[in-house]
Amino acid sequence: MLDAMLQMFGIAAAAIVIILVVMSFRIKTMVRGKIYCLRIGHNKQLRGELHKAQSETIEMDKGENKRKYLISKERQFWSMWPPGFPTFLQEPVPSLIFVEGDAEALNIFKTKPIITDVALQKISDDAMLRSTWRDVRESVGAKARGPDSKLLYLILIASVISAITGVLSLKGGL
Repeated sequence: MLDAMLQMFGIAAAAIVIILVVMSFRIKTMVRGKIYCLRIGHNKQLRGELHKAQSETIEMDKGENKRKYLISKERQFWSMWPPGFPTFLQEPVPSLIFVEGDAEALNIFKTKPIITDVALQKISDDAMLRSTWRDVRESVGAKARGPDSKLLYLILIASVISAITGVLSLKGGL
């Protein structure tokens, strides 16, 4: 009984290894010479497809809906394909992001954020807010929390909100 189970386990393990090796070679051949195009549709859904590059353009869709998109080396980035597969089966492939109807790819490297992750962390950090509150209280001369502390909280909140809106308006966000 045990020998039969070991044989079955060995056969199953060999079949899994063979399937993984075949899939790995198949994925490598599928991505060779292709670009992974992520397209944002008018319905705000993201769709990814592999396409063969034709000199400077890529043709997507077929028939009457055939569209040509420009390839830009400066806007390419690397991603792993196929998505959702284990990392040992995925292959790196050059990728571009397109908005449906625009012939040029999005330039994801030249975007300026309205607020950086570090600034957001500092603004929302409790320890920093307490420290700032302590500094404001000490500079105003309040020693203990009393009726004036609510006023100081309001002043602090108003100054933080005005600082955020000032930064956003300088960056063009408001």
